[in-house]
Amino acid sequence: MNTVFEYNPYILEHHLTEISDTENELLVEQALEADNKRRVELESNEFNVRMDDTDETLKLKKLFLNVCHSVFDGLVEEREQRPIFAYVSNRHRYDSLWHQHLLSSTINGVYYAKVPDDVGSLSIIDPEDAMEKKIIPLERHIYLLPGWMLHKPNPPNLSLIHISEPTRLLSIS
Repeated sequence: MNTVFEYNPYILEHHLTEISDTENELLVEQALEADNKRRVELESNEFNVRMDDTDETLKLKKLFLNVCHSVFDGLVEEREQRPIFAYVSNRHRYDSLWHQHLLSSTINGVYYAKVPDDVGSLSIIDPEDAMEKKIIPLERHIYLLPGWMLHKPNPPNLSLIHISEPTRLLSIS
């Protein structure tokens, strides 16, 4: 587990080596299927589509919990873990809005299954200086940030599909 910015302990990055190439490809396929099936059902203020529980999404949820417990040992006792969602974007279709998950999440996790370019980054507002900082996500990495942190996905530059799979953990601690 690494911090993304040396001076900022709030954003963590972890390479999920436990996800095989085949499992990652299946997560990409499942994200595209969920997006094709459920995107038309979204409310105007929703951007992520719920993925079905499969062996791969259940494994990703379990890995997210394991990472949370290893980093926040003794501080996290989950009350509710959200399902895995898919956020599918490209330069023609994206939702780049500042938001946070203060009321619905203690810890946010975003797994990047497919990253075709380094323009489709994740921006945060750094609490130290109130400035926008960009995270260039790496494929097959999970990023953890607190639920209160303002963030937004930035649109990719390519017409190729960019897929991230966010999840949230609400803690009682």
